[in-house]
Amino acid sequence: MADGPVGLLRRSFDERLAAAGVAGSTALGVLLNLVDWAGPGEAIIVALLGSTLTFVVGAGLRAERRAETHDLVGAVPALRPELTRILALTAQISAQYRDRNAREELRRRCRRFVDELDGLSRGQLRTDAWDAGQLVSRTEQCRRRMQAVTNITAVGPGWWTATLGRDYWRANTAAIARGVQITRVFIVADRTEPAFAALLAEQRAAGVRTLVLDHADAPRDLLVNMVIWDDNHAWQAEMNPFGGISGNIFHHDPGTVRRLRDLADACIERAHP
Repeated sequence: MADGPVGLLRRSFDERLAAAGVAGSTALGVLLNLVDWAGPGEAIIVALLGSTLTFVVGAGLRAERRAETHDLVGAVPALRPELTRILALTAQISAQYRDRNAREELRRRCRRFVDELDGLSRGQLRTDAWDAGQLVSRTEQCRRRMQAVTNITAVGPGWWTATLGRDYWRANTAAIARGVQITRVFIVADRTEPAFAALLAEQRAAGVRTLVLDHADAPRDLLVNMVIWDDNHAWQAEMNPFGGISGNIFHHDPGTVRRLRDLADACIERAHP
């Protein structure tokens, strides 16, 4: 049972409203009786009326919140089962685990989920470094042109022979076969490295317009890994302090895509065949 003001603050808003309403109505009834503005019976009636009004207001607020939640869930029928499940699990976890650490973990995960959805609403999708399926699917959906910058000093030529790299390359060759024009700038420290020379020859033979930019000649803001598809979608690698890829950021916000396209154009202008 809650103890004093501290316990009251720990309760839900509905509980606090009900407790405050009942306490306030009772206090008003007692006060009216003490100053002889009402007899004992009238004071009791005042307290009961005030308490009843409090419960009616609380019920109205709860009904309003339920209606709001129902309308929001109903606005996206395709996601109704998932949204309903999220709400049910959140309520279940909140009721099942009363300790502070569990509550904080639930709040942290909910905030992270909200942050991800907020990013998506602003035209940004973030995934882990290993989860680059969108890199392949966006290439499969491309219809006109791709501009890409690959910082070999960050990912190494071996990325292209790994599973994800080969899947991405197959999507590239399929795009070329349907008429997509691909321009790719490789940023390298040593263009004579055998593994890179083989990669360059393979892509040129497949029909990719390949250019090379020496790492030493590239300004820091151009040391990037990115792809722009049809000037309306883009991928940008999120880099860690050691120069490796730590995540993927996919963009469909027009302003961000234009900014990345300008970076790609700057790389193309500085690069050489």
